[in-house]
Amino acid sequence: MLVFRSMRSPRLLSLLLVLAALLSVSALAAPPTKTDVKEAKKLAAEAAKALKQKDFGVAIARLEAAEVKVPTAEYALLLAKAQESKGDLVEAWRALERAKGYPKTSKEEKAIPGYGLKLEQALYQEHAFLELKVVPADAIIREKTDGQWTAPHRRWVKRSYSTLRVEAPGFIPATVQWHHPAGHPAQKSVDLIPASAYGKIHFTGSPAGALILVDEAALGSLPQAETRL
Repeated sequence: MLVFRSMRSPRLLSLLLVLAALLSVSALAAPPTKTDVKEAKKLAAEAAKALKQKDFGVAIARLEAAEVKVPTAEYALLLAKAQESKGDLVEAWRALERAKGYPKTSKEEKAIPGYGLKLEQALYQEHAFLELKVVPADAIIREKTDGQWTAPHRRWVKRSYSTLRVEAPGFIPATVQWHHPAGHPAQKSVDLIPASAYGKIHFTGSPAGALILVDEAALGSLPQAETRL
């Protein structure tokens, strides 16, 4: 006689969930394949040839593809130096920041701090470094000349004024005016106010057409009007 047992045991289900989680983590952290490594080396070789011909666009595209296939400090550093050769120091700095989080050889560990200092000294000639501390931490920042910022909110910007728009779901948006004429680090903190801290006032009444003012600003007219948050 065959006996079929139910698989609804809580312990069994827990073990299956843990196993599934481990498998998903290992899949995410899967190392590059031999094919990826081979293709990345080929892309880097093509980039080196392009750099000799001062074809920076091709070199950068090849190195970006190599970094995607094999995310290591080697390709991020090569990309940073290609961006520097092109004259785009901001992009070079961003590539170097990625290199810091990748697997590195001892030679690369020693090279990164000195190269980073060199880039920063060059950037400070025409840029300021801005770091915005935001609550909530996952807020999105929009800036006219540098597009959208995401966490961590750190950027090199041209020396001037910046108008930053800080937004997050469930919070009241805020606008930050930032004056940064000098080439040095600058920090600001912005705490967005939860939308739940605000309310609306709804007016009804007569006579129709009567104007309603809030702090001397026209809100609307009767018979119905409502404030913003």
